[in-house]
Amino acid sequence: MMSGDFASPDDDRFDLIDDEGGGPSNPKGRPWKVLVVDDEDDVHQATRFALRDMEIFGRPVELLHARSRQDALAMIGELGDVAVALVDVVMEEHDSGLELVRDLRAAGLDKLRIVLRTGHPGYAPERTVIDEYEIDDYRTKGELTRRRLVTVLTACIRTYEHLRVIERGRDGLELIIESSNQLFRRTNLELFSQGVLTQVAGLLDIAAHGIVISYPLDEEPGDLSETVGRVISATGHFAHLMGKLSTEVADPVLRERIETAVPDARPLVRDGYMTLHFTTDDGRGLIVLLETDLEISQPDLDLLKLFSNKISLSFENLALVEKLDNLAYVDTVLNVPNLNAFERALEKRFETSPLGNLCVALADIESYRTMAATYGFAATQKFLKEIYGDLNTDGRVVARLDDGVFAILAETEKLDADWLEAVLTKPRRIDAIEFSTAATSAILDLADIERDPGTVLRAAKSALLHVRQAEAGKTVRYDLKMRADAERRVMLQSEMRRAIGNFDGFEVHLQPIVDLQTGELKSAEALLRWTLDGEAVAPGEFIPIAESAGLTGSLTDFVLETVGAWSIRRKAGPALPVSVNLSMEDLNRSSFLDHLLETVRRTGLTPETVSFEVTEGVAMHHDASAQSLVGALREKGFRIALDDFGTGYSSLAQFDRLPIDTIKIDRAFVKDLDTPNARRSMASIVLGMSETLDVGCVAEGIETEEQKQALIFLGCKTGQGFLLGRPTPIAEFDARFA
Repeated sequence: MMSGDFASPDDDRFDLIDDEGGGPSNPKGRPWKVLVVDDEDDVHQATRFALRDMEIFGRPVELLHARSRQDALAMIGELGDVAVALVDVVMEEHDSGLELVRDLRAAGLDKLRIVLRTGHPGYAPERTVIDEYEIDDYRTKGELTRRRLVTVLTACIRTYEHLRVIERGRDGLELIIESSNQLFRRTNLELFSQGVLTQVAGLLDIAAHGIVISYPLDEEPGDLSETVGRVISATGHFAHLMGKLSTEVADPVLRERIETAVPDARPLVRDGYMTLHFTTDDGRGLIVLLETDLEISQPDLDLLKLFSNKISLSFENLALVEKLDNLAYVDTVLNVPNLNAFERALEKRFETSPLGNLCVALADIESYRTMAATYGFAATQKFLKEIYGDLNTDGRVVARLDDGVFAILAETEKLDADWLEAVLTKPRRIDAIEFSTAATSAILDLADIERDPGTVLRAAKSALLHVRQAEAGKTVRYDLKMRADAERRVMLQSEMRRAIGNFDGFEVHLQPIVDLQTGELKSAEALLRWTLDGEAVAPGEFIPIAESAGLTGSLTDFVLETVGAWSIRRKAGPALPVSVNLSMEDLNRSSFLDHLLETVRRTGLTPETVSFEVTEGVAMHHDASAQSLVGALREKGFRIALDDFGTGYSSLAQFDRLPIDTIKIDRAFVKDLDTPNARRSMASIVLGMSETLDVGCVAEGIETEEQKQALIFLGCKTGQGFLLGRPTPIAEFDARFA
C-alpha cells in the first residue's frame, strides 16, 4: 500500500472531548487499546500521528502494531483488553485481513470491534464483506480523515464498552453469587476479611492492594480518630501493615480515610481509595480500603453496592457463627477449650506433625466433686482454672473434657510424667482455702495410632481407665504392654458377653476342704474356670472384667445351677456342703438377695448343701448394704465364710457385727509358714481370733507338708490347697475325692 492512500493527518482537525480548549496534560484512567494491522510503516506512523494526545471518553488511546496477519496472530494472547482493531484487507496475501478477522473471532475476541481498511475496494466488495465477516465498519483509506477516524473509533469504543459492561455485569453477578458462597464458608474474621479484599478487587478488575481493619464499636460509632482497631488482613504493597494497630498507620491519607469511614456499608471512592464500612449488633466494626485511581463506572458501582449488601449480611452471619463457635468449642464454665476444640486441634496437628513425636494425656483430678461439695463451685472452678494455666504452657494444647478431667496434646518431650503429676498435685491456695488433690493420669504416645481424633481419644480414655484400675493416684506413661493389656481386656469382655449366652467355655471346678489331721473330706469350694479358644483365662483376669461389665450375676447363677444339679445327682451319698463366692457387684445390688434365694430354691440347694463366701473387702468396705444382705442370708440358715481375711480394710468393730461362721486364712499368711515361726505368724493371730469369737477357721493355699504341720501345731483343723487336692472338674470330683 502507498502512504498516499491514507488521508492527511492535518485534514479536519478534531478533538472529541476538548470542549473547552486543550485536553488534560495528565490523562486519567487506563488507555483504550487500539490494534493497527497493516504492512505499510507509513500507515502506522500516520495513525499514530492522527491519534496523538487523543482522549476518548476521558481516557487516552494506546496503539499496538502488527505488520502482517502472522504478526497479529502471534499477539493473540495479548489482545484480551484491546477495544478496536484497524485491519488492512490486503497484506501478505490478498485476503490476509479477512482471514485475520476469522482468526480473531475464533480466538474468542467477541467484544473486540474490527474496522477493515483497504486501498483496493475491488478486491473485497463492501456488501460481501459486511455480510460474510463479523466486522463493525469497512472503509477505504481515503475516507478515513482524522475526523472520520476519531468518529469511527469513538463509535466502536462505545459499543465495545457497552458489551464489556454487559459482560462484566453478568460476570459480576456470577462473581457475587460465588464469592458470597465463599465468604459464607469462611469461619473466622481473618479469613473473611481476606476474602472480601480478593473478591472486591476481582469485581472491580483492579489489583488487590488494600487492608481490612477490625475495631470495637462505641455506643455511637462516628469519629474513629480515637478508636484503636487492628489490621486483620493486608494485601499487595500494604502487606507490611498486617497485624498493626490502626494508630500505627503512617500514611496520612490512608489514616484519614480510616478515621472518617462512614458506617453505612455503601462504597465510597475518594482520594485514591475505595472504602467500605460495616458494623454488627454485637459491637464490632469492619473497614475495607482498596487502593484504586480509577473512577468507578455506574454499572460497577451498582454491582459493588449489591455485593456490599452481601458482605454486610456475611459479616452479620459471621458474628453469629463465631458465637456458635464459641459455644461449640469453649467450655462455658472455665472459658477454656472443650472436647470439640481438642479434636479440632488434633486434626490440625496431624496435618503438620509426625505422630511419632506427639502424645496425648488425660488427667483426672479425682477429688474434684468432693472439693466442689466442700468448698463450693466458685472456689473449685478457680482451682481448676489455675491448673489449666499451668498446663497450658510451652506450646501444649489443653482442653477440659469433663468436671475434673483435662486433655493435653504436646510433643513427646514436652509431656513428662513427673512434671504432669507435680502440676496436678501441687498444693494451691484459693480464696484463703488450701487445696491439695490426688490425680490419676495416663500419657499415650501416638506413634502407632490411627490419625483420627476419635480413635486417639478412645485409646486415651481406655488408657486412663486402665491406669485408674491398676495404679490409681499416679501419672503413668501408657506403654505398649499396658495398651496390649487394655486391648485384651476389651476383647475378653466382648468374648465373655458372647459366651455367657450358652456359657460356652465355662466350667465349675471343686477344690476339697479337708481335716488337716485325718484327711477326711469336709466340704468343697466351687471355683469358676473359663477356656477361650483353647486358652485357660485366669480367674484373676476374667472375674474383674465380669464385675466391671455387670456380668457376675449370670456367672453366679451358672455356678449355683451346676452345683445344684451335681448335688441332686449324689443324693444317695452324704451331703457335702459347697461354698460359692459372691461378688462385690452382686452384694451391691438391692435386688440380688431375692434373686439369689430364688435361684437356690429353683436348683434344689439348701443350707446343708451350699454356703457362701464373701471377701473382707466386700463385707467390711461396703458398709450397711452388704452387711444387711449377709445378715439376711445367715438368718435363712446359710453359713457365711469370710475370705482373704487380714488383706483388706477391716476393723474389729465391723468384724464383730458380721454374722460370720468361718474365717479363711489367706494364702499370703500361709506361704512362708513353718513350725519354728508359727507362734509369731499372722496365721497364729487369725486362729486366735477365731477361737475367741468361736467361729471356724480354714487355711488356704497349703502347698507343702511343712505348712500343713505348722497349721496343725497352731490348732488349725481344716484347710485347702494343692497339697490336699487341686481344683477338679465337678463331674470328676466324686471319683477322685469321695
